[in-house]
Amino acid sequence: MSGIENEVASLYPKISLTPLSAAVKMLATVGFLADLPLYHEEQPYELYGFPTKSSEVRTNCVLEDKTVSVEDVRGKEQSFTLQGCGFKFIKHTSRCDLKADHFEIAPESNSVVDCYLNETLDLVKKEFKTDRVICFDWRVRPSSLQVVHN
Repeated sequence: MSGIENEVASLYPKISLTPLSAAVKMLATVGFLADLPLYHEEQPYELYGFPTKSSEVRTNCVLEDKTVSVEDVRGKEQSFTLQGCGFKFIKHTSRCDLKADHFEIAPESNSVVDCYLNETLDLVKKEFKTDRVICFDWRVRPSSLQVVHN
């Protein structure tokens, strides 16, 4: 396995990687929301943050695995535009000293996470030239997942 494959596998251990060629491209298996008739009648949903509420149904989301091509785009970040790709890269150095253990503190008393979220809102306001941005959800992605190599 090449250095870039090792790096990707360590950063994104849930992705199954298969090298395509000498270029830094690979195949990855990613879960996508299935195209179910149900979603024409009911919005897909997943409930988070209600541990005291007992409910048998916490989601109506059904994911299906698809194989996609993944390419290292370092050095080509400017080629990706919001209009053309649905996302863009923004280079930004945070003024917040954010560490993983900050997310284990109760959110209502966590000034470092508040700083980071407010900084992110300000960045989006500036990027989209708007007066109002709403953050309705955020999560910390777990990093201790199983590595799968093909």
